[in-house]
Amino acid sequence: MVTSIILGLLAGSALQEPALLHNTFDRGVEGWAVMQIAGAGAKVEATYDKAHLKNGPGSLDYNYKVGTGEVSVTALSVTPGKLAGMNSLHFWVQSDHATTIMVTVQEKDGGRYGANCRVPKNQWQEVQLSLTDFSPSTEADAPKDPDGKLDPDQINGVAVIDVDSFIAQNATFSEMLGITPGTRHLYLSDVQFLEAKLPNSFITGADGYKIDTFARPHQSWIGLGVNEMTVASDSPFAGKWLKVDYHISGGHVASIVHALQAPEMVGKKNLVFEAGCTRSCQLVVQLEQVNGAKFNTTIELPGKAESKAYSIPLSSLNISDDSPDKKAKFDPSQLKQIIFVDISGLTSGAEGDTTLYLSPITVKS
Repeated sequence: MVTSIILGLLAGSALQEPALLHNTFDRGVEGWAVMQIAGAGAKVEATYDKAHLKNGPGSLDYNYKVGTGEVSVTALSVTPGKLAGMNSLHFWVQSDHATTIMVTVQEKDGGRYGANCRVPKNQWQEVQLSLTDFSPSTEADAPKDPDGKLDPDQINGVAVIDVDSFIAQNATFSEMLGITPGTRHLYLSDVQFLEAKLPNSFITGADGYKIDTFARPHQSWIGLGVNEMTVASDSPFAGKWLKVDYHISGGHVASIVHALQAPEMVGKKNLVFEAGCTRSCQLVVQLEQVNGAKFNTTIELPGKAESKAYSIPLSSLNISDDSPDKKAKFDPSQLKQIIFVDISGLTSGAEGDTTLYLSPITVKS
């Protein structure tokens, strides 16, 4: 109780300090623009429609397409040094589709870092990000960072990306995950770059590395093929659990993904968590490295929202069939994310609305 009160006060104080940079969109788009990577037609404009206002007189309306051959982002250029004292980022986001957005920051002559935020359909979602929530981009074309860390004084650009835009470039994956092509609107309100520090969203210590404490107002998991993702207030289990709602059917899968702090994975031996599901299902648990190598195992959940505890030895994980190098070695220092995939629709042809409950995940020595 005391800890939650303290964390709440810390988060609240972050919103009271003067911002290093503040977008209220009362003067138009205030520097935000579109980067059209593929396709055409994406645009940004300020809107003053009450249906899309949260805090302040205006919002940014980012209008874009999701589909094969259509990729764009909305971005803000920043003069290096402007955000030198930045420790956190706060804004509100609304979307006409349930999706996951990635917020990226780019250093001048340095690396690119990203953090994920789940956005429900047609609801305003508050987002609070600490610099510690951002992970380095590891794609083959990602810029290299000379010092290997995010330096706020070097930030020269901030971008917001709909993750579905990238998934939609692979027709097979897009169909399996149920991504609907078409035009979308994403609205940003009250964007503040702040000096205030936030508590970390992960914990490290004698009890191990807990990858997500559910401390943020938003969910930091990527959801693919899912409808809703919340911290359960109506969970059948005690404490805070991630609640994921989705529809499963033949040929369809649902997946959730969370970034890992690679240094904290070194020396760890077991992946420990509890899970429950409203129906029996097969769940692939997978760890992915920056080189694309994936190591996984499959667990069986009993259904009827019954909780089952798992302790998976990292040494028991097998390299996946879709890893680019079938002889790759498991290297905890190179891990970038953990993935859970419900494959019941593929393996048994199961069909129906499903709710998955997942406890906080700890990696223990």
